[in-house]
Amino acid sequence: MPTDFRGVSCSGISKTYATATGVIQALSSVDAEFRRGRVTAVMGPSGSGKSSLLRVVAGYDRPDSGKVIVDGVEVSRLTGRRLRHARRDLIGYVFQRPEENFIPYLSIEDNLDVVARAAPHRTDKGALERLGLGERATHLPGQLSGGEQQRAALAQALTTSPPFVVADEPTAELDAESGHVLLAAIAEAARAGVGFIIATHDPDVAAIADDIIQIDSGAIAYGDPLPVPDHSIAAGGGERGEQEEGRITLRTESVSKSYKTMSRSVHALDEVSVHFHSGELVALMGRSGSGKTTLLNVLAGWETPDSGSVSGDFATGSPLWQDVSVVPQTLGLIEELSIRDNVVFPLRLASERAEAPAVEALFEQLGLHELLDRFPREVSLGEQQRCAVARALVVSPRVVLADEPTAHQDAASARRVYQALRDRVEAGGCVVVATHDVRLLAFASRAVHMEDGRLSP
Repeated sequence: MPTDFRGVSCSGISKTYATATGVIQALSSVDAEFRRGRVTAVMGPSGSGKSSLLRVVAGYDRPDSGKVIVDGVEVSRLTGRRLRHARRDLIGYVFQRPEENFIPYLSIEDNLDVVARAAPHRTDKGALERLGLGERATHLPGQLSGGEQQRAALAQALTTSPPFVVADEPTAELDAESGHVLLAAIAEAARAGVGFIIATHDPDVAAIADDIIQIDSGAIAYGDPLPVPDHSIAAGGGERGEQEEGRITLRTESVSKSYKTMSRSVHALDEVSVHFHSGELVALMGRSGSGKTTLLNVLAGWETPDSGSVSGDFATGSPLWQDVSVVPQTLGLIEELSIRDNVVFPLRLASERAEAPAVEALFEQLGLHELLDRFPREVSLGEQQRCAVARALVVSPRVVLADEPTAHQDAASARRVYQALRDRVEAGGCVVVATHDVRLLAFASRAVHMEDGRLSP
């Protein structure tokens, strides 16, 4: 490949990671090209090597063998200042975990200013407005929802008008409307000559992509294109209505919750009254920032409402940790414990057997068997999500509160997660899932919609 190629060239890229449990072959002899002005979707199952490829392309990881050339610069050989300058000048990067894109104690606009000062002669300061976040510019990253952080991260990556943007699942936590805004911004930037390399499970990203690369087990997968999930599966989901469910397990009455920012108060919940019943799976849906996560936190007892009440049908009057299990967006896995030990940790706290057949069946159902001896940092984010779901289900809780549990799952893995949650419902549990994933509706008993901190019709 000539060094004046105006794009990204990967030739024979291999990458292994040495871990406490052995060596993981993340990439194996990968050859790929990415061109300016084109959107390339990198697709494949969770743990297939998508993130590893993106990190190598962006110079965050060095390949064990092979070359990565970006606009004539062999970034795979650079170190120190030269590598930092190449990343600054050639590639904007959007990390998979939204919060990792920002300096947490700076506002969003200050984060973008820090990036812009590195390239003062070619900045794009309008990206935040185009992505619908102008009113959130003065907020700290932690005051934004995960989906809002994802849009702000793309704005930050575009700030220096780089030749390429590498984005790891940038739509994973976005509702459909916000996702369309983000994809429109990507398409506009691509028309202006920016090349995008996007790791994704999202069929909407695949739909706008000029090229699709499939990865499986660290290698390029040739053959028929990966199947695109059919959103029409949602038509199979019924809203059975509260009268068909069991007794009320958890409820809120006129709950309100506000947060003060540097410039104003944000009303996350506004007079929310809702009941959840045993034997139902409720899809809690709404745009990013609509209040879904705050409602789950209030239900879990992690946050105290400013007014109103939360109550449940529990023996002690207030929920014990065995009564309510939570799958938070941040997952909260213990880094020092293996996947197996993370999952069975609640059982050990309850002095219950950690090797019961039901536990092994849960590992099998969620596709975790081959990962049990690894540590969280040694597996993909999607695999970590399934670990967090297994940990929540292992004690057979009366209530499960799950925040975007399939945001980083491929279609087959998402079905595993939703079937496991549905099984808890069939056993008499109550499951509430905050999600943008319409595939959940095929498994849900009913949907509850939120908008601007209120329940919408």
